[in-house]
Amino acid sequence: MGCQKFNIPFQNPDSELANKFIMNVDPLSAAFWVDEIAQHITTLWTKEPAIKAAYEMRAKMQLIDSASYLFDSMERLGKADYSPNQADILRARLRTSGIVEKSYKINNVDFKFLDVGGQRNERRKWIHCFEGVTAVMFVAAISEYDQMLYEDEKENRVHEAIQVFKNISNSKYFAQSSMILFLNKKDLFEDKIKSVPLTVCFPE
Repeated sequence: MGCQKFNIPFQNPDSELANKFIMNVDPLSAAFWVDEIAQHITTLWTKEPAIKAAYEMRAKMQLIDSASYLFDSMERLGKADYSPNQADILRARLRTSGIVEKSYKINNVDFKFLDVGGQRNERRKWIHCFEGVTAVMFVAAISEYDQMLYEDEKENRVHEAIQVFKNISNSKYFAQSSMILFLNKKDLFEDKIKSVPLTVCFPE
């Protein structure tokens, strides 16, 4: 976890016990969401300064954007009768793998949307599949200008997005397609830019 990575010691006596309990449970198992998990996560998040200190360096970890929201809501999420609200659903993330196809009818016009994974290992699955598409919507998270790729922690995410957009825009497969650039996560960008200068991504 972050505290170990950055050598930040716990200050709360209860934190070591909470941390040990969490680390000994398989997060992918059905047994992960026991009552104690929510209690221990809440203890660490609300009472352990080391956790908040590590969180401030989250750009150096592969941490999802909604982490603080989830930690703040942990008591509610951990209840046996928990039912997700709209805010929970909007902050949920499911990595796209392969090609996901959806069809819609808008104003009596049929649209077919193809959602593809943007990770490096996903691109080879779809880059040659879309000759003749009407439009390409490229979604880029502008808030990730201080973060590195999951696949390559030496490569800046925004630099990678710019390069991929250039490649797609100039691809022969999309020569007749409209290009739509959607800059995502504006709210996170506005919050981050207050403390993290854009020069970490663009020194010039």
